[in-house]
Order: sequence, then structure tokens, then C-alpha cells
Amino acid sequence: MISGSDTFRFFDSLAEYNTAGPPAYLVFKDLDYTNEKNLDTLSDISDGLSQLNETVVKPIYSWVKTF
Repeated sequence: MISGSDTFRFFDSLAEYNTAGPPAYLVFKDLDYTNEKNLDTLSDISDGLSQLNETVVKPIYSWVKTF
């Protein structure tokens, strides 16, 4: 991890304050992002995650909706 990077500062703050969990990233391998059906599915996944109020803290960011 690069010292001074956003990720480094996040984990540094996490160690200091210990009040938040780590961010989660979903990475999809070998996915055709030009296929509209795939983009709709990714959008549905994002919407589903945003409804998990007890386990997922908002905001949920997704580049798919703006794509």
C-alpha cells in the first residue's frame, strides 16, 4: 500500500478511531460492459445492496448507473 494514498489514510484512520468497517469492492471479471443486459444486472445488484440497511452502510457508489 502506498503511504499517503487514500486507502492508506483510510486504514490509518480506522486504526486510530476503530469505528467503521472497511469498504467493500465488487469486481466482476470477464464481463462485457458493452452488453446492456449486463449493465442492467449490475445496476440491479447495486440497488439490492443499497437495500441491505442493517448490514451495508450507505452510500453505495456505482459507476454503472452513470455509464
